Amino acid sequence: MVALKRPSLLSPARLLLLAAAAALVNAATSQSPPITAWVRTTWPAPPIVLEAVEHVSQEKSTDIFSILTHLIPTPLLATLPASEAYPALLSALSSPPSASARFLPHPASTALLKLSLAIHATAPRIQTHYQFYETAVLPAFVGTPGFEEGCEAWVDWYGVQGCGDDGFRVVAGVEGGNFDFEKIR
Repeated sequence: MVALKRPSLLSPARLLLLAAAAALVNAATSQSPPITAWVRTTWPAPPIVLEAVEHVSQEKSTDIFSILTHLIPTPLLATLPASEAYPALLSALSSPPSASARFLPHPASTALLKLSLAIHATAPRIQTHYQFYETAVLPAFVGTPGFEEGCEAWVDWYGVQGCGDDGFRVVAGVEGGNFDFEKIR
């Protein structure tokens, strides 16, 4: 009986071909120019503070109210242009050190936040909420008696609009004080 020898998958000839192919691929990629890509959307970029809050809440969903409470005393963040708000936002999230450990707990958290802000990773989710509000919520209320279109912050309380904190208290029939569900005090 004659035993047939199975050819080796990594014979010297195949290794030489593999090395030559790898060298050609390396040479081709090292000489090619870098790729630049843009993504254009139909919506503008949301406010940078909102993107940062959304990013942190995606990473740690239990901290949404904590981060809002932490950022509210920094009113400049709402009025600054994005180029100036970016360093102020990073500073606000990293000081005091206890806040940094809470909102950006891992060594890579700050880098991930910066990357998320750079590529507007949370913009589609934010814009989805805006789109839903503008196409489904507002049309249901516009034109109804007592609805104020100019109200920036409002709540629907059983079909009645409460504009702002005071308006909510009126339609809910509640006097002063904090509500049990309020997380920001």
